[in-house]
Amino acid sequence: MKTVVLIVSVLAMVTTAFGAVTDKTPFPASTPPLTPSPAFGDLIRSFSLGSGPTYPGGVAGMYDGYVITGHWGTSFTAWYVYTTTGSFVRSVPISGMSVGFRGGSGANHLGTGYFAGAFLSSGIRAYTYTAGGTPGTTYTQVLTAPTGRGVAYDGTYYYATNGSYGAPIGRYTTAGSMVNTIALPSTLQSNMYDYATPAPGNGYIYVTNQSPNSIVECNITSGAQTRSISVPATFPAGCDIRMADGYLYTTIQLSAGLVNVYDCGVVGSGVAPASLGTIKSLYR
Repeated sequence: MKTVVLIVSVLAMVTTAFGAVTDKTPFPASTPPLTPSPAFGDLIRSFSLGSGPTYPGGVAGMYDGYVITGHWGTSFTAWYVYTTTGSFVRSVPISGMSVGFRGGSGANHLGTGYFAGAFLSSGIRAYTYTAGGTPGTTYTQVLTAPTGRGVAYDGTYYYATNGSYGAPIGRYTTAGSMVNTIALPSTLQSNMYDYATPAPGNGYIYVTNQSPNSIVECNITSGAQTRSISVPATFPAGCDIRMADGYLYTTIQLSAGLVNVYDCGVVGSGVAPASLGTIKSLYR
């Protein structure tokens, strides 16, 4: 069942110190715009991360049927990999991180051998990836100026924030130059966590919002809100659109973390094979 809600003017700036990280915390406790999809907002499935990362942060949906996530804060010590239907595949230990995995994107300008990650004090990095669900522990620095909360890539530009709540989303070239910022509604900008946009872009950016809990679709040029999806759990965190199926994957920050999968009207099972070929070519 789809649920469409209006964002109300609620500003909830809940911040807490977790080690060196100050953040809203779960502890304790240019293509034409799409026409509205009748399936927009449908919950496709939800799966538990089991004994994987508690309070997950970012998520990257990979082209070959895998989803990568990790802890949001200083307990980030490993990548955790699942199939798109929720079966645990493997964990890959990673060391030397002072803050956690905040946002992810399977799409990136380096191709299928990488995925992008946002880290609060380490900018935007592209980590290596081996087909079959194996993330690496070495990376290429993509953006240094944004000290990332979220990251998205539309096939031309990266979208990244400057760390804290209230910072605008910037549009960046792959060389690291900022083109402009996106003027989101102030209440949304103050409570957003991560965001996603399709590659190739569809004229929208999808933002996870933590007050009220929702995923909000906004015009990527003007920042104006167009539609939203109510998320019946606390908190929605990372999100990514996996272009192989057109669904939006979002992590839910609970002690037993979840991934919710939504239809955001981007692609879907009825897309023509030629269109899928165009989408997949962006990963090569």
